[in-house]
Amino acid sequence: MHSLVALLFPRTCLLCGDRAEDPHNLCRGCIRDLPGIGACCRRCALPLPVPGTEVCAQCTSAPPPFRRAVAALRYLQPVDTLIRQLKFEGNLAVAPTLGWLLARRVGEEDDASVPECIVPVPLHRRRLRARGFNQSLEIARAVATATGVPVKRDWTRRTRDTPVQSRTQSVRGRGINVRGAFSASRRLSRFRHVAILDDVVTTGATASELARIVLAAGVERVDLWCVARAERGATARDDHAGLGNAVTGVDG
Repeated sequence: MHSLVALLFPRTCLLCGDRAEDPHNLCRGCIRDLPGIGACCRRCALPLPVPGTEVCAQCTSAPPPFRRAVAALRYLQPVDTLIRQLKFEGNLAVAPTLGWLLARRVGEEDDASVPECIVPVPLHRRRLRARGFNQSLEIARAVATATGVPVKRDWTRRTRDTPVQSRTQSVRGRGINVRGAFSASRRLSRFRHVAILDDVVTTGATASELARIVLAAGVERVDLWCVARAERGATARDDHAGLGNAVTGVDG
């Protein structure tokens, strides 16, 4: 039956409209043209200026609280289009595609230590009501299906409704913006190794704050998984600034 449905109603590519690869919702050409992450720092996933090194100078001098960062793609076109389709246009069909791309990248890692659970970056309840879903949770579900690593959706909370991160330009300002914004359940202490998952990481302020809270709950190691990583000095566009604070901007 599934093959008959696929024949009668073929999937179309989310980016160009051509026939898509089942079940990824992207055609082979668009998959091939996605901006891969390339050689990057193992701690923060930013591009490495010096070939052959594993950790960038910034992470060497001031390591982030997460041990390893895995990003599927760079935050460039057309990746930002896919993120926008999911977050601001409510196209939930994009989430399995982004989850597959991230799971594929995770599978390429040479780290033998596999996280015991995935913790998606939570939204504050007000923003969750306005958007109707948490994009990080939707992506995490797809990653869990592909990797077998379970998702713990309610074991962290966003306790403070912070301003949209993309409206704060400096790294320091973003860190202040999210300070004290999360809480974590002590149930997390039953896990030694946890991966927090976000859709886009820009400065890493949100991921760092959540990682600190998860570690304080008793977890020994936190990794960061994200679909897209913005390069240093870049800031995510607020493409829907006219729609109001509750549904705009990049949360991380």
